[in-house]
Order: sequence, then C-alpha cells, then structure tokens
Amino acid sequence: MIKRNERSKLQATYHGETHQNLRSGFGVYRYSNPFFRYEGTWKKGKKHGYGKLLMNDGSYYQGEFSDGEIIGQGTRYFATTRNTYVGHFYYGEMDGHGRLRYGNGDCFEGEFKCNKREGEGSFLSSKKELYNGVWHDNLRHGQGIQTYSDNSKYDGDWLADKRHGHGKLTRPDGFVYEGQWRNDLFHGTGVSTQLDGYIYRGLFMNGLPSGWPFRLTTKDTENVSLKSITFNENEEPLTITIIIVDLSNRILKSENGRLIRLRCGKQCKEATVDSIPTPFGYHVDIVEKQNNNDMQDHENSTVGETNDSILAVEQNGQAVFTGLYLNTFFVPKVKESSLNTDESVDAGADSRRQSPTDQPELDTAKYVFLIDDITNPVPYGKAIEILYLPISSFSIRKTKPRKFISRSPIKLPAEEFARLQYTNIDARIGNQKLGYNTELGEWQSEGTVGTSSREVVKLEKQKRDLEEENNILKVKIEVLLDMLAEITAEGSLQKQAA
Repeated sequence: MIKRNERSKLQATYHGETHQNLRSGFGVYRYSNPFFRYEGTWKKGKKHGYGKLLMNDGSYYQGEFSDGEIIGQGTRYFATTRNTYVGHFYYGEMDGHGRLRYGNGDCFEGEFKCNKREGEGSFLSSKKELYNGVWHDNLRHGQGIQTYSDNSKYDGDWLADKRHGHGKLTRPDGFVYEGQWRNDLFHGTGVSTQLDGYIYRGLFMNGLPSGWPFRLTTKDTENVSLKSITFNENEEPLTITIIIVDLSNRILKSENGRLIRLRCGKQCKEATVDSIPTPFGYHVDIVEKQNNNDMQDHENSTVGETNDSILAVEQNGQAVFTGLYLNTFFVPKVKESSLNTDESVDAGADSRRQSPTDQPELDTAKYVFLIDDITNPVPYGKAIEILYLPISSFSIRKTKPRKFISRSPIKLPAEEFARLQYTNIDARIGNQKLGYNTELGEWQSEGTVGTSSREVVKLEKQKRDLEEENNILKVKIEVLLDMLAEITAEGSLQKQAA
C-alpha cells in the first residue's frame, strides 16, 4: 500500500512507442495521480486517435481522442451511478447525438449539450413511460408527446417539465381533454369528454371547471328552492327537474351527459350498515320501486329504471324525472277517511263507518328522495353531494262546496260556480293590485306592489353575465402573461447562444 507521503513522490510513467522522443503510436501512460491510466494511440506527445481512459473507481471512457482531448465518438461509463453514455463528445462532455442508459433502467436518446439533454430526444423510463419531443436544460420544454404507464397520452406544449400551453390528454377509460394547460393542470378554455357521453365545454381553473364545486338543486329561474315533494290529490304523475349549478348558482348549460339517479328512502328505526344517513337527523333504507309502465321520456332527458332507482341523463345542466306517482316506490298513501273521521266513505263504497279496530294502520315513517350523480368514471375525480328531498305522501282534504246561492252577479249556484277555475281573479293597474270578490260581486283594493320579480331576475342575469365575462378576461390576461414570459425566456436564450 502506498502511503500519502510516498504517493506525492510518484511520477508519471509511459510504456510504448515514441518518435523523436515524443510519445507516438500505441502506449500505456500512468499519471502521477494513480487514479487515472490511459491505454491507446498517441501523436506528438498527445492522446490522439483511439484509446481508453480508466479510473480507479471503475469508471472509464473509451473512444476517440483529438489533440489530447476527448472529442468524437465514444463510450463513457460512470461507476457511481452505473450510467452509460454512447455518443458524441466535445472536450470531455456529452455533446451532440447520443444514448444515455441510466442505472435505474431509464434511457434517453437524442441531442445533448454540455452534458444536458437539449433539443430533440426520446426518454423511456423504467416504468415504460415514453416522451418524444423537445428538451431544454434537461427538462421537457416545447412540443412533445408523453405516454404514461396507464396508457394515457398527452400531446401538446411543455414548459419547464410541466404541461403548459395547448394540449390534448387521452386516457384509456375514454376521458379526453383538449384545451389550455397551466402548471400541469387544465386551465383556460377547453373541452372534456367521456365514453359514457359526458361532455363539458367551457372555462377551467386549476384542473376543474370554473365555478366548482357543483351541486344538485331544484331551483327554478326565480331562485325559489323546492324544499319538499308533495303528490297532488288527483293522482297525476309528478315531474321533478334537477338542476346542476355552479358556485355562483348559475345553471351549467355548458355541460351534458351526467347520469343522475333518483331513489326513495324510508326512515329506519335504528341505523345499520346498509342504511344511509340524512341531514334530517335520521337514517333511511332504500325502498324498492314498483313496476310502472307510465314512465315516459322527457324531451330534455333519457330515462331508465333499475330495481330501486330511476335514471336520467343531464342535458344542458338539467335532468328531468317524469311519470312519478305516489306508489312508484311503495310509499303508502294516508286515506282521507283516516284524516277526516267526521266524513262518510265514498258513495260507491259500503255506507257503514269502519270501527277504529278495522281502520288500516297508518305509516308514520318519513320518506325522502335521494338524488345523486353516478356518472362513471367520476368527472375530474370530484363527486357531487347527494340532494335530499322529503316527501309529503298524504292527500289533501277536499273542501265541501257551499250550500247557499252566491251573491255574485253571475247568479250561479255554488255547486256550479265551484266547477269554474276562476277561484282567484286579480288585476294590476300601475302599482295598484285589485282583487275580485266573487261573493260580493265587486273589485276590492289589495294594496300596492313593488318591483316586479321579472325585473329582479333580469338584473341578476346581467350580474352573472358580467361576472362570467370578468373571469374569462382574467384567464386571458394570465395566458398573455405566460406567453410574454415564454417569449422573453426564449429571447434571452437566443442572446446567450449568440
């Protein structure tokens, strides 16, 4: 073993061919630093031609030399990282076209500059993820195509190893997004689609559609919420319109294809593993649906059925459920005879009254409609919260007609007049509201009215339009700033290259 003080006294040695006292031809040169050794050809005392430079840690370079420098084609092995480069060198650095195999299984083939990936090149990772495109300073930068291990593919612009600019992402489950990107996220205008028919065209912010989180509601155009469901006394089918709104309560008319499900839940006495909690303080069990052939398609939806649910496809932010009856989900109906013990049963039935023991037991449990989004796969990985609508399942008691003649100028018996639909007659003159009293046969003042709801709705719509226009302008400004930053960066790089 050579000691430190002895190592400093070592001198370089050469064994090989010479010409005019200069190393020329083939020879082996041991440097004064024992870490290096060269075996190869020489010319005029310098390494020139083909040779191999070995290092004590196992690393080496084997290839072309020119005038004492590593210039030309060669192979470089790095013992510490187990990387191997085969390609062009310039003054000892990877420069030009080459292939670099990494110790972890990754591989890059393309252009190098000063030991860095620069220009066109392909990178295949050990996870079989492939990138073909432009590189800058060892990062994906410019136009390129990236294929991921799950067979997803991105084709578009890159900035500093991030998807940035315009690009298209395609996933094996059928999801496709094409539009603007920022910092690896959907950002700007774009279109996303899925195989099940879901589609969204509009503005994206930080990977999600503008206005997220979305929610299900039953609000109409006048912003009046439907708090519960009540079936009418005439057993007419009920229609429920579900609207999807954004954070600003605007209907998502830019979205289509979500699969919305409607189920019915019955209050259970005790919570179980299968029961569903509600915001009303109790759990419910799902009620099976009866076979009902009266379900019909609505012009704004496609309706389907399962054993315990009804399905509707969203169109322009709305999903419509039609043909719902009180008994569609085995929801019991409270009979009028049980609500009004002072009335007899219908004329067509037995005239005898039922005794309390003969009367049917009333169902006092509470029922709730559960409405949720079951689109699969879930768009953007963000599910919409369930909407709960309580059900009023009893019939409304009919009011008995009066048995005296009305004093109305029409001079009709009360039974005949009750058949008419003019139960409420009113008129507005300016800001004055007048109501017609059918009993007295005269118009009576009912006070003044304020600003019409139509004007309020119009002002709110104008406000929403201005907010949306403002959001779009903000995104455009951000995109322009990004483009300016890219142009400035490219200009500075060109100046440095010059």
